[in-house]
Amino acid sequence: MRRSSFQQLWVKAADAAGWPMNRQLQRSAGYGEKGKGWRWTGSAEWTPHDLRHVAACWMLFDLALDPAVVAQKLGHADPSFTVKRYVGVRGDPDTAAMVVTEAW
Repeated sequence: MRRSSFQQLWVKAADAAGWPMNRQLQRSAGYGEKGKGWRWTGSAEWTPHDLRHVAACWMLFDLALDPAVVAQKLGHADPSFTVKRYVGVRGDPDTAAMVVTEAW
Protein backbone atom coordinates (compact mmCIF):
# COMPACT_ATOMS: atom_id res chain seq x y z
CA MET A 1 0.00 0.00 0.00
CA ARG A 2 1.28 3.44 -0.85
CA ARG A 3 1.62 6.06 1.87
CA SER A 4 -0.85 8.35 0.11
CA SER A 5 -3.45 5.57 -0.02
CA PHE A 6 -2.91 4.67 3.63
CA GLN A 7 -3.13 8.32 4.69
CA GLN A 8 -6.64 8.55 3.23
CA LEU A 9 -7.75 5.46 5.15
CA TRP A 10 -6.06 6.63 8.35
CA VAL A 11 -7.60 10.10 8.37
CA LYS A 12 -11.08 8.72 7.63
CA ALA A 13 -10.78 6.16 10.43
CA ALA A 14 -9.45 8.76 12.89
CA ASP A 15 -12.32 11.10 12.06
CA ALA A 16 -14.90 8.30 12.39
CA ALA A 17 -13.41 7.36 15.78
CA GLY A 18 -13.76 10.95 16.97
CA TRP A 19 -10.04 11.44 17.54
CA PRO A 20 -8.54 14.93 17.68
CA MET A 21 -7.62 16.28 14.28
CA ASN A 22 -4.92 18.81 13.36
CA ARG A 23 -6.74 19.47 10.06
CA GLN A 24 -10.34 18.42 9.63
CA LEU A 25 -11.32 15.71 7.16
CA GLN A 26 -12.37 17.12 3.80
CA ARG A 27 -12.69 16.06 0.22
CA SER A 28 -10.17 17.60 -2.15
CA ALA A 29 -11.10 18.89 -5.58
CA GLY A 30 -9.24 18.92 -8.86
CA TYR A 31 -6.96 15.94 -8.23
CA GLY A 32 -5.57 13.57 -10.84
CA GLU A 33 -5.99 13.42 -14.59
CA LYS A 34 -8.07 16.31 -15.99
CA GLY A 35 -8.76 17.56 -12.47
CA LYS A 36 -11.84 15.37 -12.03
CA GLY A 37 -10.55 13.19 -9.25
CA TRP A 38 -10.68 13.74 -5.51
CA ARG A 39 -9.30 12.23 -2.34
CA TRP A 40 -9.74 12.57 1.40
CA THR A 41 -7.38 15.01 3.07
CA GLY A 42 -6.85 16.03 6.65
CA SER A 43 -4.47 15.29 9.47
CA ALA A 44 -5.10 13.24 12.59
CA GLU A 45 -3.31 14.32 15.75
CA TRP A 46 -2.36 10.72 16.50
CA THR A 47 -0.22 8.62 14.19
CA PRO A 48 0.07 4.84 13.86
CA HIS A 49 3.36 5.14 15.78
CA ASP A 50 1.52 6.82 18.66
CA LEU A 51 -0.86 3.88 18.84
CA ARG A 52 2.08 1.48 18.80
CA HIS A 53 3.55 3.33 21.79
CA VAL A 54 0.23 3.12 23.65
CA ALA A 55 0.00 -0.61 22.91
CA ALA A 56 3.56 -1.20 24.16
CA CYS A 57 2.92 0.66 27.41
CA TRP A 58 -0.41 -1.14 27.86
CA MET A 59 1.28 -4.54 27.46
CA LEU A 60 4.16 -3.66 29.80
CA PHE A 61 2.33 -1.81 32.56
CA ASP A 62 -1.34 -2.75 32.53
CA LEU A 63 -1.01 -6.38 31.45
CA ALA A 64 2.40 -6.78 33.12
CA LEU A 65 3.71 -8.89 30.26
CA ASP A 66 7.36 -9.84 30.26
CA PRO A 67 9.44 -7.32 28.27
CA ALA A 68 10.76 -10.18 26.11
CA VAL A 69 7.19 -11.03 25.05
CA VAL A 70 6.40 -7.37 24.31
CA ALA A 71 9.65 -7.05 22.33
CA GLN A 72 8.67 -10.04 20.23
CA LYS A 73 5.18 -8.63 19.58
CA LEU A 74 6.65 -5.27 18.55
CA GLY A 75 9.31 -6.87 16.36
CA HIS A 76 12.26 -5.69 18.44
CA ALA A 77 15.35 -7.89 18.24
CA ASP A 78 16.50 -6.99 21.75
CA PRO A 79 14.15 -6.76 24.77
CA SER A 80 16.53 -4.25 26.39
CA PHE A 81 15.64 -1.81 23.61
CA THR A 82 11.95 -2.23 24.48
CA VAL A 83 12.63 -1.59 28.16
CA LYS A 84 14.79 1.47 27.43
CA ARG A 85 12.25 2.89 25.00
CA TYR A 86 9.00 2.36 26.92
CA VAL A 87 9.85 2.10 30.61
CA GLY A 88 10.12 5.47 32.28
CA VAL A 89 8.83 7.26 35.32
CA ARG A 90 5.04 7.16 35.43
CA GLY A 91 3.31 9.58 37.72
CA ASP A 92 5.01 11.27 40.66
CA PRO A 93 8.16 9.35 41.64
CA ASP A 94 8.23 10.82 45.18
CA THR A 95 4.67 9.72 45.92
CA ALA A 96 5.30 6.25 44.48
CA ALA A 97 8.42 5.82 46.63
CA MET A 98 6.58 7.04 49.73
CA VAL A 99 3.73 4.58 49.25
CA VAL A 100 6.16 1.67 48.95
CA THR A 101 8.35 2.69 51.91
CA GLU A 102 5.65 3.83 54.38
CA ALA A 103 5.24 0.30 55.78
CA TRP A 104 8.93 0.07 56.74
